[in-house]
Amino acid sequence: MTQGKVQLDQLAQEASKAQKEQADALLKSSTVLFKGFENMMKTWTDLAQSTAEKNNQAAKLLMGCKTLNDLTEAQNKLMQQGFDDLMQNTTKFSEQYIKVCTEAFEPINDQVGKAVKKANGMMAA
Repeated sequence: MTQGKVQLDQLAQEASKAQKEQADALLKSSTVLFKGFENMMKTWTDLAQSTAEKNNQAAKLLMGCKTLNDLTEAQNKLMQQGFDDLMQNTTKFSEQYIKVCTEAFEPINDQVGKAVKKANGMMAA
């Protein structure tokens, strides 16, 4: 009977320890995720400001065109620049998003790996 109580106490301690480790992993993950999204929002804000400045410059360029040919060339140049910016910014945001998600789930993945390893060890015993 005493051995059963000792085993039950050990099981309760291990469960408590595992629960704390899981909570710590979740906290770390959340912290990384929120910090990453904060950085992404700063990037979005910087992009919005840059875009507003570029739009202002584009309007001035278009209004300064003297001929239809000048207007067409300016529009083509602006469209190409806009497409290049779109591709560059899409790539930038995709890379940031993937990095944030990968880093955020790292503590959880580590915790799951430990739990699986421990479960495998218990099954083998």
